[in-house]
Amino acid sequence: MFIHYVNRFLLRLLVISKRQRDADSRRTQLPVYFSGTNPYLITTAGELTIIDMHNGVKTLFGNIYIHSEGQTESDRNLARKIAPECNLTFLGHIGHLKNIYLFGHALSEYTEQNTTHQFINADFKTLKSVIDDIETKLDNHDNVVWFHREKVFSREKRRIQFSDPAYNQQWHLNNYASGMDINVTGVWEHNITGLGITVAVLDDGLEWTNKDITENYSKEGSYDLNSNDDDPMPNGRVANNHHGTRCAGEIAAVVNNYCAVGVAYKAKVSGIRILDGPMTDSLEAKGFNERIQINDIYSCSWGPDDDGKTVDGPHFLAAKAIRYGIDFGRKGYGSIYVVASGNGGRFYDNCNYDGYANSIYTVTIGAVDEHGNMPYYAEECASMLAVTFSSGMGTRSIVTTDWNKHGASGCTYSHTGTSASAPIAAGMVALMLQARPCLTWRDVQYIIIMTAQKVDIDLAHWQKNKAGLYHSHKHGFGLMKAWRLVNAARVWEPVPWLTSYMHSSGDINVQIPKGVNKPLIIKYKVSKAEIEGFDLFTLENAQLAVTITHGTRGDLETVLLCPSGTRSIMGAYRMYDRSDKGLSDWTFNTVRCWGESPVGEWVIKITDKGRDMSSIGYLKRWKLRLFGTSMSTDMFQQRRSIIEEAMSGQYLNQSYIPECQAPPNTAKPDSTAMSEKTLKILTLASAFCVVLAIYQSFEYMFCYNEEKKLVSRMRQVYTRAQQLSQGNDPSETTGLLSSAQDTTGSSNELWEEYPMQDLSSSTSEEQADRDQFFNLRVALPQQGVYTERHSSLQNGNNEIQSDLHVAATDGTCHSSARARSDNLEERESFTSNDTNHIETDLSSIHKCANHSENPHTTHCAINRLPTISDASNNENVIYSEVLLNSSHSDEEHAHLISSKST
Repeated sequence: MFIHYVNRFLLRLLVISKRQRDADSRRTQLPVYFSGTNPYLITTAGELTIIDMHNGVKTLFGNIYIHSEGQTESDRNLARKIAPECNLTFLGHIGHLKNIYLFGHALSEYTEQNTTHQFINADFKTLKSVIDDIETKLDNHDNVVWFHREKVFSREKRRIQFSDPAYNQQWHLNNYASGMDINVTGVWEHNITGLGITVAVLDDGLEWTNKDITENYSKEGSYDLNSNDDDPMPNGRVANNHHGTRCAGEIAAVVNNYCAVGVAYKAKVSGIRILDGPMTDSLEAKGFNERIQINDIYSCSWGPDDDGKTVDGPHFLAAKAIRYGIDFGRKGYGSIYVVASGNGGRFYDNCNYDGYANSIYTVTIGAVDEHGNMPYYAEECASMLAVTFSSGMGTRSIVTTDWNKHGASGCTYSHTGTSASAPIAAGMVALMLQARPCLTWRDVQYIIIMTAQKVDIDLAHWQKNKAGLYHSHKHGFGLMKAWRLVNAARVWEPVPWLTSYMHSSGDINVQIPKGVNKPLIIKYKVSKAEIEGFDLFTLENAQLAVTITHGTRGDLETVLLCPSGTRSIMGAYRMYDRSDKGLSDWTFNTVRCWGESPVGEWVIKITDKGRDMSSIGYLKRWKLRLFGTSMSTDMFQQRRSIIEEAMSGQYLNQSYIPECQAPPNTAKPDSTAMSEKTLKILTLASAFCVVLAIYQSFEYMFCYNEEKKLVSRMRQVYTRAQQLSQGNDPSETTGLLSSAQDTTGSSNELWEEYPMQDLSSSTSEEQADRDQFFNLRVALPQQGVYTERHSSLQNGNNEIQSDLHVAATDGTCHSSARARSDNLEERESFTSNDTNHIETDLSSIHKCANHSENPHTTHCAINRLPTISDASNNENVIYSEVLLNSSHSDEEHAHLISSKST
């Protein structure tokens, strides 16, 4: 039985909820591979993983995306609730991605030693039933909106194996004879060595104990994602796991008389072990965000298969992780992602089919040899940013650090491929960040573009765009030079925020003609008025996303012409790509129009170069997206001039320390600016509000004269009442109010206890006061201010207050009680002979309130009593009613207010 042999089989689940949950659990993954009905076992560092090779596609047996929402529980409880109900275990958070988590599944015990192919083959149906059961539970779970099993992607290290002889020198750092080096020694002489910058190498591990690495090793920035621990030491049982250590040595090998020197030899280098096991979307996402506030630069010398037929790139999670990095990495300035363009040149591959290389968020680096020529393995593409050095046919390789396993000496003279060129670029970026720590990820791209130098002039097919920049599909904008990069960084001012414009064709289904000279041509014009609404005046990247069906995908060539006429091969013809899957919303990118204006006619040309006349292609839809900035083209040229002036090195003196600005506001939209129509609406609305405010100001100035006089009169009465209450008038008054109200609005109790049962025994003077009291009490509800004024009264007065409130404001009370309340309100004075009538009316009203079938009436009568704060806030209103409903003079009012009841 399989249950006796399997110790643990992990099932990863991605749970996306409305709020982010804390990652509180981690587990080591046990990989076991199986293939359809013929499973096979692959062991990596003592671990096992199951992979389904059904239909030739590697699918991780357990990895599933889950999306959940609409819960009232806490996030942690929701995650833990889903786990046991689906036979899962909550494992933790993926990188810094909001609301995305991993789950695992345990089966039974087994060891690597007693697990063989026979056991996996025998229990294939058991394994499938486990997944089927889990997927059924997920399908029926109330908290799960959707789920999807992950696929395993192929990620090839950018490494070429040569048998060329080694040279005991680092010619790429110091090659005075030909000038073919990165010109870095002058930068070192100005103490720019990468100090304070950390570069992370995402690879197969880092032998940090190497003499050339250990002093510059950053333990804080390192992590092993393949084994889930803090030690990125490579697995020594696999012979070629020296790749990451070699790349790290190129960047930050220590100056210590041992082996080699790094480009930024005082920078810190960290290792993120990620390539020594199955690669998944979630694993890549974690890698791109690992220790994101410690690591400044991420060097990635790997990518999809360089076989001339693969179309692949970062998927949902990895793409979001890269975007998170450029938004929030380096404390808001943005993580720098340096990627190798690829080694598929011998298969006529093109790096625009590599989603990492054609991303606007990455620095794509190609290779040239020691003569400045493009090596046979290097790839071309319109998204290439620049090149640095590596090996070539019959030329020297890169000297760098190596591991000490499998008989290696800890130093190599044969590091090759674009795997070698990308770390050199990462080292130069570290020098830039030391010189100017507040460079954003886009500032770094601008500086590389403006300082790169042309090489291979005769064979590289350089094209000059309208902004005066030269670009080649082979070499990007040219060769990176440390001296030029650092001097430019020293004087650089941050570029304005990123903005974009997009147009989509919608569904069109247009046939692509057959024949080299019969391209499908689509034209689209971007007007000046349209683009100004998006605050986009200078281009950076231009993306073209296409959905195409075709029987032989590689037969197609896609070209984009900018309004200036600059030509970009977006999707190159690939003779080895015979796939019939076409392209599904695949995004090509070009940097060849950088610095130009986006205004004008854009032209798309799609050519079918295939000879099979039966293989017909259709363009289903296309989308053009332009990225740029509000910086004008003139300002762009001014920046180029400033950079050229700085090349003398005058700004590298230690006395010159440029001031850094705060990081860009990541909450500010960087994709779509407000349209011109929206701005007009906001302007008109603002103008209307200003006019309305002016009108109301004039209205108050010239209107409401009677009200103003009344307010002035009231203030005089309050002042006089305060004088009387302080004893400034020798006469005593008799009235109904028990205490005065000061002019600042402080609230005192207005009426003393006034029990109804004492009405019959009143003296004529007391009765007159009470008559006046009732006149006031009855008039106020008619004016709608009764419940806004009085404080909580005592005993009988509370009942009178509630009853009067019901009678005057609540029409749901019984008609008989309402009639009595109307009679009560019509009385202008009361005598002792009216006592019985008053008591009867009030009793009826009170009874109605307490026994009404309408609960609202009871609530109004019993519970909605005014508060002291209400009385204070409405002081002017109540006294206005006194003045309006009485014939007393102001002096009499003042005496009445300040008097006390006998």
